[in-house]
Amino acid sequence: MMGLSSSLLLILILHLFWLSESSSFSKKSFSDFTKSQSSTSNPLHPFDPSNLSPLPLEFRLSGFFPVESETNGYLILSSFLLGIQDANKYFHDNLTLPVRLVGLWNDSSCNTGKALVGLTEHDPTSLIGVIGGGCGEVTLSLCQLSQYYNLTVVSSGASSLVITQPASHPNLLRLVPAYAKLVLTWISLCQNFYWDRISIIYSDDPTMLVLSHYFIEKAVASNITVVTESMFYSGSFDPSLEQIVDAKSKIIFVCASSIDGATILEQASKYGLLEAGHAWIGLDTWVDDVTVNFSTPGLLSIVPYIKTPSPPSFDPYTERLKNKCSDLFGNDPKCVPKLSSPNHVYTYDSVMLFAYAIRDSFATLKSNPMKNLTRFGETLFEMRFDGLSGSISFLSSGEREFTSWKVMNKQLAFNNWVHVGTFNESNTFSQHSPILWPGPSPDVPSSGLPLFFSFSLSLSLSLSLFSLFLLSLSLFLICFGSPF
Repeated sequence: MMGLSSSLLLILILHLFWLSESSSFSKKSFSDFTKSQSSTSNPLHPFDPSNLSPLPLEFRLSGFFPVESETNGYLILSSFLLGIQDANKYFHDNLTLPVRLVGLWNDSSCNTGKALVGLTEHDPTSLIGVIGGGCGEVTLSLCQLSQYYNLTVVSSGASSLVITQPASHPNLLRLVPAYAKLVLTWISLCQNFYWDRISIIYSDDPTMLVLSHYFIEKAVASNITVVTESMFYSGSFDPSLEQIVDAKSKIIFVCASSIDGATILEQASKYGLLEAGHAWIGLDTWVDDVTVNFSTPGLLSIVPYIKTPSPPSFDPYTERLKNKCSDLFGNDPKCVPKLSSPNHVYTYDSVMLFAYAIRDSFATLKSNPMKNLTRFGETLFEMRFDGLSGSISFLSSGEREFTSWKVMNKQLAFNNWVHVGTFNESNTFSQHSPILWPGPSPDVPSSGLPLFFSFSLSLSLSLSLFSLFLLSLSLFLICFGSPF
């Protein structure tokens, strides 16, 4: 019995000794490993360190996306991971140095607190940069914290005018087109169709408030009269459409989410505001929101224009994105890619922006970009390349330099949004398909006053002037008498 116990004790000691040796081996550096290999190699086959694949340089990229809270959140995350995969393939095929990009992500849900905690958990001191977030407030918070660590933030989804450039956020690049450019396109739309009287409806959401007021400012500066403007509380639309009816306004812009927009249109039908002669223009988010069915024909929406479905160096993007999304979330309807509201495309391009900047940093600096994040940030600002979303380059303010827009028209004949025209990078409009207006009607709505209303107004003005003439004549006769 004693002998058995001694044997067990000896086995236990030998096992512990083996564990300690294997543990210490795992802690050895790569150079220690090569030295030990060299000293114990067979003399007939001397060890050559060049035969070993060097360990890749890892660059950690942090992404913050509204995965569950947005209808295209699944696609956004999938495009981020697909971009990481393609970036590593690009490194493997094009760089002599072994480089690997690691993607970390967080479902920020448009919540500032969640995003900041997530960035802290990702260890900002180990990051090469940040992509996100989907909302303006989250993006601003990420910029402020990232600036402390000398990190550049690339926004792939925050179009909000809440974000100001360049003084307050010099470390921000916005790859997604800003709403400021959308407003200028709205102005061009009005000028193209000779609309000089419009109405604006907007929600109390901070992004919509800023957007609507900026639109009003630019409209007035462009000699477009805003005859009515009305705000409502998001989620509880209290119809205040009587003033639009009373003002005989025909051209209505809506700055609101797709859910609020559907509610407004439902109320508008009760006031006859969806009949022929009217035009309704909504946000780009209306086009791809699968949770809302816009059954009203004749709606317009202006969305960023994606010039090419995929660059030639990659397989077709949309099919690969759908497969990646299905791997993550199964057969979910949200995994069907649509290019008309393409934040997922901007996310993919954001990843490739970092990949190409890493490549250029090694080419020009001949050193690891992590050792000089300030210069790496400058490299990001200087990047120019053709991405999924078109030509990519940045102004000194960090805003994207070139943006084209598609005019989408809701047509029930196709039960879908139809691409009917384009605003190019110079904001010039070209229409290549007929627009079906509410009614449905092929005739472009006029923003002017109806003929009978204009006639009555002209008649009233004429009578008023005639009355003024008679009054003046009477005063003259009283003062100076009749000349006859």
